[in-house]
Amino acid sequence: MEHCPVCEKSVERTETPMDCALCGKRASPGRVCAEGHFVCDDCARLRDTLLAHATREGADRRNPVAILAGLMDEPDIPMHDPVHHILAPAALLAAYHRSGGAVNLSRGMTEVVRRGRRVPGGTCGFWGACGAAIGAGIFMSVITGTSPYSDSTWGLCNLATARCLEVMGALGGPRCCKRTSFLTVHTTALFVEEHLGVTMSLPEAIRCTHSSRNGECIKERCPFFGD
Repeated sequence: MEHCPVCEKSVERTETPMDCALCGKRASPGRVCAEGHFVCDDCARLRDTLLAHATREGADRRNPVAILAGLMDEPDIPMHDPVHHILAPAALLAAYHRSGGAVNLSRGMTEVVRRGRRVPGGTCGFWGACGAAIGAGIFMSVITGTSPYSDSTWGLCNLATARCLEVMGALGGPRCCKRTSFLTVHTTALFVEEHLGVTMSLPEAIRCTHSSRNGECIKERCPFFGD
């Protein structure tokens, strides 16, 4: 039986257009629970995919880079797309959970999708804040239970985002959703170890396999180039 990602009560299919509790858009078809939480098929499929990767067995399940690479290889993930604002924090959440971090994986993944869906594309150039880096802050806020009214963890979430933006800014543009996502998960994993004491596994080197798909690839300037 399927359950609501928001309240975990049972759901039923509906063709009636409703506002999705995760992305906020009016959509159809989808799933709705007795509490009235509607989740569109796109958000439901994405969350299911994220949880499948998060719970998959294997030696690299504590490695957010490996989890991220697997998500990027999903056939429906474009080269550039706001979905990366979700993939980066989702990979971190999965690896953090598997590394002993105290977090409810199912509820946490729902929050990652809900918050990440609301970060629009193009923020890297139009707002000066890459969505993948914002994803680091989303991840940190989820695992620490941070809200706008929090004290010490409020600063921690902003510092995580700032750390990622500093690394990205030093490399320069143009945009690349793969590069910024790899930078985010690697930088944030180190940040978590430093500030929260949870150690995730990281590879000795990261090699991108998507450069041939990217017309704006910076090639040798990218630390992950090797396609």
